Amino acid sequence: MEPSSTPTIKDVAAAAGVHFTTVSLALRGHPSIPAGTRDRIIAAAARVGYRKEKVFSALSSRRSRTNLEPYTPRIAWVCNRSPANGYDRLTFMLRMEQAARRKADSLGYRFERFFLDDGACTNESLLKQLRENDVRGIVVANFEPGRRELVLPWDEFCVVKVASQHMPPQLPAVSVDQGDAIAIGIRELHALGYRRIGIAVSMHDEISSGDTNRAYYLHACRKQGITALEPMLFPFSATAREAVPLLKTWVKRERLDAVLCNWSNLRAMLREAGYSVPKEVACASICLGRHTAGLAGVVMDLEWVAEEAVSALATLLRAERRGIPPFAPETLIQGKWKHGPTAPQRT
Repeated sequence: MEPSSTPTIKDVAAAAGVHFTTVSLALRGHPSIPAGTRDRIIAAAARVGYRKEKVFSALSSRRSRTNLEPYTPRIAWVCNRSPANGYDRLTFMLRMEQAARRKADSLGYRFERFFLDDGACTNESLLKQLRENDVRGIVVANFEPGRRELVLPWDEFCVVKVASQHMPPQLPAVSVDQGDAIAIGIRELHALGYRRIGIAVSMHDEISSGDTNRAYYLHACRKQGITALEPMLFPFSATAREAVPLLKTWVKRERLDAVLCNWSNLRAMLREAGYSVPKEVACASICLGRHTAGLAGVVMDLEWVAEEAVSALATLLRAERRGIPPFAPETLIQGKWKHGPTAPQRT
């Protein structure tokens, strides 16, 4: 074990010469562990500097109901856009937060949200709050490029990212399968008779995906045997009003008959640009919500993404796997096509 790492029950188990589950039972005072073994494990824990994890202890007592501690384990939902800077207008983030909160509650956690943003928290003040509230689990919730990045002593925390893969370090992550969504969108639009299909995403989305949206699009077009066109990358922080003239010029220049986009208001933007939808140009979303109506596209269950992130974090907390792992797994949630009036069968 490196001197800077935080000791875990596996370190205690190695020092005591027992299995880590025996350590867990002994530290909880389980009657199945003989007194002599328990004393040896406690001595080994003190020797390696192990600090009993309140989160694990509280969850164990919730299951066994043999030790009713008043402590409720806590996890943090951390975003880098605060309500003062528009968080509450991001409906998809609010839906994800609600889903994460429900999942945390069902698993026995107290759910708290924090904002790393101007006028909210700095990295220093956030760390202070996390420590004061004994928070050991963090969901890094869809951090946006170009805004503050989270910098913490990672060995103190279990962390799972929701998307946010552009932000170091590499940690376990759960996200939508953007490549699969683009492939589905191109395939289904092609099957409906569309041939000049363009993709429009924001520069923020392109960077946060590691510049992969264009690569996915090129591959999907090649697979369907259609011409790949120049993508539209909306500028950072562009509003719909600012994006409309860019969209108008792009659709005309590329002679599009269909547009794939992850902006939910694309249909209104195309109409404002002077195009009849779907008569002149069809449109489909590559990030439809569970209950989105009146729009064709790929349903990407963002609520499920948030729920899976909390479940993954709970697994890390129970196993006390804090810090940066040698290999950071990523769970990709796939989508499915939904027909809609904005992309009908072409005659």
